Amino acid sequence: MLTGPFLDRNWMGQNEDYKTSNIVMLGMPFDGTVSYRPGSRFAPEQIRLASWGLEEYSPYFDKHLEDCNFHDAGDLEFPLGNTEKSLEVIKNNVEEIYRDGKRVFGIGGEHLVTLPEIQAVSKYVDNLAIVHFDAHTDLREEYLGEPLSHSAVIRHSAEIVGFENLKQIGIRSGMKEEFELMKKYGTLIHEHSELDCFKNKNIFVKTYDKLLANCKHGAIANTEPEKLKAFAKREFTKVLESCTNKEALGANLDKQIFKLKAWKSLGSFAVLLLTVKPIDMFTENIIIKKCVKPQMDYFNKQHSKMENFAQYKQEENASEKTA
Repeated sequence: MLTGPFLDRNWMGQNEDYKTSNIVMLGMPFDGTVSYRPGSRFAPEQIRLASWGLEEYSPYFDKHLEDCNFHDAGDLEFPLGNTEKSLEVIKNNVEEIYRDGKRVFGIGGEHLVTLPEIQAVSKYVDNLAIVHFDAHTDLREEYLGEPLSHSAVIRHSAEIVGFENLKQIGIRSGMKEEFELMKKYGTLIHEHSELDCFKNKNIFVKTYDKLLANCKHGAIANTEPEKLKAFAKREFTKVLESCTNKEALGANLDKQIFKLKAWKSLGSFAVLLLTVKPIDMFTENIIIKKCVKPQMDYFNKQHSKMENFAQYKQEENASEKTA
């Protein structure tokens, strides 16, 4: 027997015993309907490997990962090229998790992996609601004639739980018809108080990398630092703080969250989503200082360069006219 040590391929701090765990981390390496860049099927493995660069203790929550009592079941294996069968594999496994009295913590993979999770969870949980953190609406009926698409996942999920049980946060992009649908059902929210209607509901959390990435790159709200700071606090602190007494039934981390600098000091994003605690310190010290501020400094520097260049061109044109 070799003495090692060897690299663990599972998430750090997990409970190795499935039977005694409360939460099951499930890797869903599927990206069969992506329309831009494939590769998110490799994310679950890479996210796990990246987790070993974190600390098991979070000073922000005064918790260890072990306190979450989660089991990392590893990645599911899919019949590549067959979307329907792949989704069925996810659905069957999530049903087994809830049949055993546990909760799922899914790691994608592309957006569509949420649909079979909702299908499975809705069989075992009544009064289910979805809180969707994303930059895109995902409310199309189909994409290029295909209803089973990443662009349609939230629409089909809402058809299961009811559009009145869907709230969306951070949306900035979509088709006119999708924004009209959001307006019709009031799914897009801007204040944490708008989640009060979910007080007595069980909540399924769905978050994508794009929301944090847009905050990081200054694509959301106004690019003034104070307004971006207010946006981050409103979207993360207030919304999640208002959910403190609710049970988060599931949470999906999408393909690139682990690349954000926020991971390095948080301890684990899993703690945030699994415990659903107030995160004022998280937004202040991580989202703002490490993600927003560096980008804002960069934008301001670039803007200054452009202003100087514009002034130079104006003076050059003026001198040419004078000559």
